[in-house]
Amino acid sequence: MSTCDLTIEFDQPHQCYAPGDIVSGYVEVDVDEPVQCQELQISCQWRAVADGICDEGSRQASTLFSGPWSPGKNRQYPFEFQLPDGPCSYAGHRLDVDWFVQARAEYSEGESANTERIFDVAPRPLTAEQSYCTGDPASGGHQTAGDREYKTTTQSGCLTTFWLLTGVLCAMLLLVAISGASTESPISLLLIAVPVALLAVIGRGFYTTILRNKIAEMQLGKRLFADIETAAVHAGDALAVTVDIPEESTVHINEITVALKAREWVREPTDTDGESQSIEIFDRQWVLPDSLDRYLAKGQAAQLGIDVDIPADTAPSFSCHDAAIRWSVAVYIDIEDWPNWSEEIPVDILLPQRSDSTSENSSPPDSRASARAAQR
Repeated sequence: MSTCDLTIEFDQPHQCYAPGDIVSGYVEVDVDEPVQCQELQISCQWRAVADGICDEGSRQASTLFSGPWSPGKNRQYPFEFQLPDGPCSYAGHRLDVDWFVQARAEYSEGESANTERIFDVAPRPLTAEQSYCTGDPASGGHQTAGDREYKTTTQSGCLTTFWLLTGVLCAMLLLVAISGASTESPISLLLIAVPVALLAVIGRGFYTTILRNKIAEMQLGKRLFADIETAAVHAGDALAVTVDIPEESTVHINEITVALKAREWVREPTDTDGESQSIEIFDRQWVLPDSLDRYLAKGQAAQLGIDVDIPADTAPSFSCHDAAIRWSVAVYIDIEDWPNWSEEIPVDILLPQRSDSTSENSSPPDSRASARAAQR
């Protein structure tokens, strides 16, 4: 046995806690020889783990004891913490969010002992006084939906890659021309074929991410506007989605689809973007009824909308520096004989509110303004 053994026990060992609850228990200390305890500390916090990456939330800590310990005595030091209003525990495909209590004892000659115990914080409807926290606001990596950009098809990175690859192709063709090598030479053919193939792939991406929406707006009008009622919505509530089509030109719409999506996002240690490391965990779609086979003549505008029902038992949003659960609303417009248009709008999903709350139907604080206005 080591010099000092620590054990954590909860007062309610089988309880599943919820945001805002009290977590209490005690630390039991057993020593096999006299030691001088410099500090026995207890702490409580959450930890997000994903593929070797670990982020931690703000730490609540207190000192339980300092002084001499001798063997043969049963020592129990009580502790108590009040949980913040989020985040909840989560076990996903690549991302886990765990809550834990950790005890650490530092004693004579720089030695130490520590132990921890994980407990669950499950989703539970919030009271009127609670405001769900999707992570640690004190952390520099915490983001709300208002901090994230709308994901349109205009991405400058693809444009840069396209022109860079075009330059490489021209340089290789120039090298072949200067060297006077025959185009029947395997090396010359390779110098031409590789960048041409890559250029074709990037060219398709260039169309998808740069040109498609621009071409679609030639039919739909540049003042086309898709938005959601609020940047944050409680699970179990409905979220209003609207699409405003201006009267700038004649257009035949096959249908407009709205999708509610969620992704686990994990930043790899060597990744600078991170979007490619996302895994879709939720996707539900609705077709706007008034959009089916809709013909709009020039000078005729339309405002279409739908209330999207947020599942009551879905995983709420979560955010830290290197991982997140990101929700969004995607709008797709299918245009007859023309490129389609799409946009993805960030949204935060919060825990449900209690049905007996006096503000049951109200939105979270500061979220009444539209999601687009929150980003201005």
